[in-house]
Amino acid sequence: MASAVNNPVTSEDIAYFASAGIEMIHSDNKLEDRFNADMFDKYFGDSQLALFPKTAQQVSTILAYCNEHHISVVTQGGNSGVAGGAIAHNGEVILSLRDMNKVREIDSVAGVIVAESGCVLEDLDNFVQEHGFIMPVDLGGRKRCMIGGNVSTSAGGLRYLRYGSMHANVLGLEVVLPDGRILDALFSLKKDASGYDIKQLFIGAEGTLGVVTAVSISLAPKPRSSQIAVLGLNEFSKIHRAFVLARQNLGEIVSAFEFWEKRCNEIVVEFEKYDSPLDRDHEFYVMIETRGS
Repeated sequence: MASAVNNPVTSEDIAYFASAGIEMIHSDNKLEDRFNADMFDKYFGDSQLALFPKTAQQVSTILAYCNEHHISVVTQGGNSGVAGGAIAHNGEVILSLRDMNKVREIDSVAGVIVAESGCVLEDLDNFVQEHGFIMPVDLGGRKRCMIGGNVSTSAGGLRYLRYGSMHANVLGLEVVLPDGRILDALFSLKKDASGYDIKQLFIGAEGTLGVVTAVSISLAPKPRSSQIAVLGLNEFSKIHRAFVLARQNLGEIVSAFEFWEKRCNEIVVEFEKYDSPLDRDHEFYVMIETRGS
């Protein structure tokens, strides 16, 4: 989220953030690559200042000040994206949500969790499993990505087939708008027909309309049984056929259906030192996962 004018950060700006009790890292040149590079070192930025708010009120303070002084801001979570969306390409201030990492509430009866945006997805999944649930969204970057980023990109991931994307699972949001106002729509009611569904505007908006600081999510029951099958196919059309047969014969217990090509398999085996899932090579591979009781 950035304003039309990107003014450079001054010593007065830094003094203001310090006086507001906001933790920060500043460099006269540019910050180290953990803030200014994506996880694959493909995209690089040149931000000199990263701010680490701990509350929605501190996020509000930051955005209100930056909005007034025309200072551009880039929101950063786990920085696990692969398109450079969390990189400060033009020297913007980095607003990191890593310290907003608390679980505010879990309702084990309704199956709802309220968590701050800086909570890592894998940590949340491990936490809710202790209460008999799983997160409805699972991603390859689960060890690093954060729930606020998952919401802001409308992540789908490996469980999309069964549970859908964030649009289908988010019940409410707390969002700080660009001018610093805090929008409290952090509802946890699953059945709500009370009017405009404001939260949907922010899901997938990638921070352009506001910074998501907390989220209420509907959880899925933890399955008692899980099975995985890997198929080797030599024609692309057979992937379609396998998908149709899986849905027809396995129905609602299908939780994942993923395919990859031969070259992808070779790269993983060569560079990650994994064993190939099948003894013989195939042009295509399909993974089917089922979960149920």
